[in-house]
Amino acid sequence: MKVMKTGHISLILSLLALLVAAFSLYLVATPNGPLTGPQGPRGETGLAGISGYEVVTKENADVYAVSLGGAVRVSGVTAECPVGRKVIGGGCDGPNGKFMEDNKPWISLDKTKYGWTCSLHVPPGTPDSDYSVTAYAICANVN
Repeated sequence: MKVMKTGHISLILSLLALLVAAFSLYLVATPNGPLTGPQGPRGETGLAGISGYEVVTKENADVYAVSLGGAVRVSGVTAECPVGRKVIGGGCDGPNGKFMEDNKPWISLDKTKYGWTCSLHVPPGTPDSDYSVTAYAICANVN
């Protein structure tokens, strides 16, 4: 076990006392908080951010299609953002997350509409149930 020399202990106690005294002086000199100078010039206006935030929801019921393997149940839907807004996020809700095939952003071919698209692919032989899917598009004005 190492023992500190008396000189080291005195030095540490002196430094601690100095720190306490400096902090006390700071509090007395600035009763309303830290010292402040005059206000500087106004900064430039920043770029516009996100506005017009809205969640668009759209649900679709079952749709049937035919494939080589027999009847396949397909359910798909796209939640479109209002004109002028872009999709910044989204998601899908289906039957316990099963059979989800698409869960992604959507942009129209002419790149004027935005949204979120979802689709399910239910294999042949799957028991009948509600296989509807709901798409959620998080839309906003983005500059």
